[in-house]
Amino acid sequence: MTNAGIDSPRTTTKTAVIAGGTSGIGLATAVDLAKAGYQRLILNGRDAERGAAAVELVLSNAPTCNVSFYQGDASSEYTSQQLINSVDEGIDLFVNAVPGDTPPKLFADFDMRDLAGLIDVHLGSVLRCAHAAYSRMRERRSGVIINIASDAAKIPTAGEAVHGALMAAIDMFSRTLALEAARFGVRVHVLTPSIVINTHSYNRMMDGEFSEKLFKRALEKATLGPVSPEDISPLIVFLASPAAKKMTGQRITVNGGIAIS
Repeated sequence: MTNAGIDSPRTTTKTAVIAGGTSGIGLATAVDLAKAGYQRLILNGRDAERGAAAVELVLSNAPTCNVSFYQGDASSEYTSQQLINSVDEGIDLFVNAVPGDTPPKLFADFDMRDLAGLIDVHLGSVLRCAHAAYSRMRERRSGVIINIASDAAKIPTAGEAVHGALMAAIDMFSRTLALEAARFGVRVHVLTPSIVINTHSYNRMMDGEFSEKLFKRALEKATLGPVSPEDISPLIVFLASPAAKKMTGQRITVNGGIAIS
């Protein structure tokens, strides 16, 4: 006899919604959740072609999974609410893995006209989607919310003054929400990876002179090797599983040893 239903990462008849689920960490998470037995997955993204490819990839790994694509910008108030409302049954897991696409830039060179848009994309998407998902989970007194931030939330890095401030906001929001949500049976975590290879964000960051130099220097410090989405997704599956049912409010870093903090 096994106790898989109590302390194994494997689970069944579960529903997960993943904002930013069509590439990178979000897509790797979708594949691993499907393999772990999640019955239904809703992947959110802005590109329909990428969404169709993501659905196909998940199904190739778990043919019986009910996986669908919801197109829209998660930073939009309408999209964030409708994304959650598109799930008729309860939501067991919400993952916010909306990727960042802003290369590092010294604050003196930052165009303040871009500030409102960056706040909306990076922070607004987290707050709006989490608010909608938490409302549903609180009613059921069950659920897990996992937000993806960055090491920049904790480690001051030249060129990441604005990005770091936004990531720190996600970090503090997640851990504070965990404090509020625990009494309703809802668990919240935040992951703070550093450089994640094999992602669209990584490709964009390696496309500029300043950011490329910054990232290459950082990768040299990854003594455990560079981190890929597949190094992070198993952690998300574990945190969402019954095996982690007594854990909440954790900030966990997966960075290959680039920094210890």
